[in-house]
Amino acid sequence: VMLGFLLKYILLVIGVFLFLIGLLYMLARYFAITASIVIEGRGVFTSFGRSAVLSRGRKLHILGTLLLAFLIFIVIYFAVAIFAAATGSPVITTVLTTAASILVYPMFAITEMLLYYDARVRSEGYDIEMMAEGL
Repeated sequence: VMLGFLLKYILLVIGVFLFLIGLLYMLARYFAITASIVIEGRGVFTSFGRSAVLSRGRKLHILGTLLLAFLIFIVIYFAVAIFAAATGSPVITTVLTTAASILVYPMFAITEMLLYYDARVRSEGYDIEMMAEGL
């Protein structure tokens, strides 16, 4: 998983050098690397291919969802930061903003997992496969 994260973020940095469009493309194409490694038990390099297959035809949907999660994170973080700054204490500001980050940051991993399942349901009929398995 750590190697997958490292390679994913290296590709995102390369995408930054390709004028933001590359970053967005890499972000949408390789959204399911962690889910592929953890849930499907694939290797790091095969999970890159798996993520690319799952993102085929869904890149705008993936980007929109990740952007929405990022905007929610930013709004909550800055609301807490403004409230904390109003207290005038740098210690309280640091503690509250750190607590907000800790509580809200897992939303990104949850969003990626939901996108992974959404892509599998839409492209492979994963929900029907699970229902048939239950019979």
